[in-house]
Amino acid sequence: MEPRYLLDKVAVQAQEIASSTPEKSPFALPLAHFPAEMGAAEQQTIRNELLATIAQNVLPAYARFAAFVHDTYAPAGRTEAGIWALPNGEALYRNAIREHVQTTMDANAIFDEGMREVHAIETQMLALAKTQGYEDLPGFHAHIQSDPKLRATSAEQLLGLYQRYEDQARSKQDPSALLGLPGGALDGLDEGSGDPVLAGHLPRRPRHRRTFETEKGGGEQREGQDHQEQPKGDSGRHHAADHAPIGLQRFQPDG
Repeated sequence: MEPRYLLDKVAVQAQEIASSTPEKSPFALPLAHFPAEMGAAEQQTIRNELLATIAQNVLPAYARFAAFVHDTYAPAGRTEAGIWALPNGEALYRNAIREHVQTTMDANAIFDEGMREVHAIETQMLALAKTQGYEDLPGFHAHIQSDPKLRATSAEQLLGLYQRYEDQARSKQDPSALLGLPGGALDGLDEGSGDPVLAGHLPRRPRHRRTFETEKGGGEQREGQDHQEQPKGDSGRHHAADHAPIGLQRFQPDG
């Protein structure tokens, strides 16, 4: 059984659909996208039939569903959101820790360790902020978000920065990981280089930019596969670089 607070939201959302007019229903959205070659008479026939079906069948069904969830199903939802509230919940939680974190540490111990790391990182960040003339992190973060000098001026610049970071990571990746061996299995191969070795996994393929359509009909550049050049002078297209501080946009690898 799902948590009660989620089921309450389901009932509200279902009722919102049930209370909409057929024309405003999300099920009527295809009516705004008829093929250009379809005649007006055929479009009107399809419009009338679809709106009638929505009014006579779809919306009443959603009303019944909303009432069932609100009156019967949601009240039976569990009050605790975590999986520990399920039967054998503690065992399920320990198994989830082993699966996702690869450790047998207690959940509270993991949390405490994480909080210590957060405190250490914030201490270092605050020290950096003070070197820039800021006495607290909120002020420093606001500066990072608002200073135009810290923002990329083009998608090419932003992609180039990430490419440099990835190249640095790949050059110092633990070779054991590249060969599918346990971390550190090849320790000693880089002795004397003076460079740190970064263990872990990186995407198998390099990043590219691709164009995708936005709700306004334009396109936006995202990192991914299938590189497509952006047409020059196309004002309906947008760059992720227009909105992301340099080096701060989240890297989402593919593959």
